[in-house]
Amino acid sequence: REARGQAIHVVTGAGGEGTAEPSAPKPRRFDWPAYLTGGGFVAAASLVAWALDTAFDRVELGMIYLAAVLAAGVMHGLRPALAAATAAFLIYNYFFLAPRYSLAIGSPTDVLTLIVFWAVALATGALAGRVRDQALGSQKRAAGVTTLLAASRTLSGASGKAAVAKALAGDRK
Repeated sequence: REARGQAIHVVTGAGGEGTAEPSAPKPRRFDWPAYLTGGGFVAAASLVAWALDTAFDRVELGMIYLAAVLAAGVMHGLRPALAAATAAFLIYNYFFLAPRYSLAIGSPTDVLTLIVFWAVALATGALAGRVRDQALGSQKRAAGVTTLLAASRTLSGASGKAAVAKALAGDRK
């Protein structure tokens, strides 16, 4: 209001074109490849768990599934990790807990094991997804700071009003 004839310029990223009105947020689409990758991690964990279960007498197979959920969270974020955790929970119960090939739970300790497994899988998936989202946000902020630094260097190198006006207008000649 008190600029008295001065113009305000917004510096955007390289290649970005400003619009008069901000665009509405885009609705999130269902990312099939992310969910399929998470399912692939759970399938690979199932194969490893099956091999270990047949080779050894008593093996704690839940950790293998937790690694698959963690990988899904790191690579694709929260929702695919939660889907992988649920799939791992069901597959672990169906194939590796007595009675096998049933979703029924044979002993009271297995109920506690499954509940803790699912809770830990959900928590690790959520945390891994959050870390991934924060890393992507940091990359976007770093790109913005780089753009501002380049604009600052251009303006600080300008000598006189004409050079500043030329730099602000984006004339690189």
